Amino acid sequence: MKRQQIRKLLLIISLLLFPITLYYFSPVLIINAGLNGIINGSFIVFAFLFLLSIPFGRLFCSYLCPAGGLQECVFAVNEKSNNVCPMGIDVMDDMKHEKMNNPECIQ
Repeated sequence: MKRQQIRKLLLIISLLLFPITLYYFSPVLIINAGLNGIINGSFIVFAFLFLLSIPFGRLFCSYLCPAGGLQECVFAVNEKSNNVCPMGIDVMDDMKHEKMNNPECIQ
């Protein structure tokens, strides 16, 4: 499997698991636990994602965000071709160098 196929698969799985993740990783759980002086698993996951976002940027958004999964499903339905990069990356310049290695690339 190519990297983009794996990314799309993970995004769709995260979309299907969204009701579960919303229940167990709800910010309300973090606030309630914090008011009781407890550090719960939801807080640890959110802190871990925050710390990962510092060196890796949009890692969560690229591979695990349920909204990204919804977007992938909509892209499959919408057959219009998009000639402009949604991240504003100069694709033509990267293609002249024969590699697309920009860390901001989400597709």
